[in-house]
Amino acid sequence: MREFQDQTLGLYWDERRRWVDEGYHTIPFPFAELTPPTLELHKVWTLDQLGGYLRSWSAVASYVREHGKDPVAPFLGRLGKVWGPAGHTRDIRWPLFMRVGRVG
Repeated sequence: MREFQDQTLGLYWDERRRWVDEGYHTIPFPFAELTPPTLELHKVWTLDQLGGYLRSWSAVASYVREHGKDPVAPFLGRLGKVWGPAGHTRDIRWPLFMRVGRVG
């Protein structure tokens, strides 16, 4: 996933995407900061469902506009070799980042 996100799509992300990669720690934040709980998103997806999620990324749309082809399909082909049989599900987890502050 990291290779696909950073290498295949690296040039196609908006420059502000780095804030997500940095866990929002570098975004301007003029509030007294509080420590939020650690949260993660969790899904149980097939490979096709993962592909649908990846195709929702803005960088994928930018890639398609420039190259006229889907970068997700070849990635899913490679990943499918280790994913398991068609319809097999996997646990997908990713961190949910936020900054929490107190106003005033």
